[in-house]
Amino acid sequence: MFGSFAYYSLPAQRVSLESIVTSEWQKPGFVCKPLQKTTLHGLSTDWSFDECLANVIAPDTTNVNAATKHANVVHYDYNFASDGDSNKGVVSVYDVAYASSVLQKTNQASDDWKRDGYSCYPEPPYDNTFNVHYNHSECLDVVLPPSAATVQSQSPNGYGFSYHPFGNEFSLGYPCSASLVSRLLTAHSSCPIMPPCSGSCQCIYAKFLPSGAVINTWCDETKPYYVFGGGFYAGMQNMLDASGSITLDLAIKGWNDILNTQADQHGGFGNEFMCSFLKLNGNGFRCFDKPKPPTTKELAIPLYASEYPPETICAPLKLNSPQRGGARDDAIEPFGRRGAGCVCAHRHRAGSAAEETPDAVNNDLGELVD
Repeated sequence: MFGSFAYYSLPAQRVSLESIVTSEWQKPGFVCKPLQKTTLHGLSTDWSFDECLANVIAPDTTNVNAATKHANVVHYDYNFASDGDSNKGVVSVYDVAYASSVLQKTNQASDDWKRDGYSCYPEPPYDNTFNVHYNHSECLDVVLPPSAATVQSQSPNGYGFSYHPFGNEFSLGYPCSASLVSRLLTAHSSCPIMPPCSGSCQCIYAKFLPSGAVINTWCDETKPYYVFGGGFYAGMQNMLDASGSITLDLAIKGWNDILNTQADQHGGFGNEFMCSFLKLNGNGFRCFDKPKPPTTKELAIPLYASEYPPETICAPLKLNSPQRGGARDDAIEPFGRRGAGCVCAHRHRAGSAAEETPDAVNNDLGELVD
């Protein structure tokens, strides 16, 4: 270490400034500042660690903002500091997570939806049975029960109602298949068969659910499955008769009957059955080894507050090394050789045992570094 003293003209104003350049970001009794500017999460700055802590702005509605990311999906970044429009410090949970993510896409292989040690989500644009962004695990918690918001009529006559587990705004409802119909008929084998119809017609083979709604015995696999009302029949020209109409209230009860049907060797008919379709996605699955990035500002703000406190954001400033040391009278040359590191200083006024304030020392450090 080498030192120097700066002397002012009047004895009462004599100030001694001791400075060193060190490989440490702090030194007891000294105020330390980087020798040169560095880039901190995009922000060009010569802050010391302590200055950084004081200048980081906490995340709130004004500095956590939407940003369009991969595949035009909106996520939220945190602008913790700025010095003009072009010099900003930004941290992004999404960018950090995406950098270490893995895309699994093997022609809709059945195991693409999972990866050990990772959480996997359908890759946008979404191409699954319901065209939603949920993965299998999330789906289990967000499926909506049958209600006026999820059950809708398939006809102006109200003869059949489909169920849309993510809300009626989604065009695709509860999936229909021949195997599903067979399983339901077997599960409800003890339920009564629909009474014979009268007149010149052929009766549809159907069974009542416990609520009184009727199980549909056929379906178009390109359309949602639906339930209808008792007394429904096909006439000579296979026309649909309004006698099979069903109220919304009865349709909701009928759908609850279906979802609560006792599981068979293939599984149940409720959430697990519906969410199993989200194990396939035409564009594969992106798997993250870090927490899922927030998709709303309301979720992003507390996450940034907990995961990116000032100490975490400013931590890179502690790594400004190696450094050199010197004293003020011969320090111009070594400090002029701009290098990584910190210059640390403290000073005393003549006749006083008290050290000068950190702000005063910082001003002198600014002169040294500049």
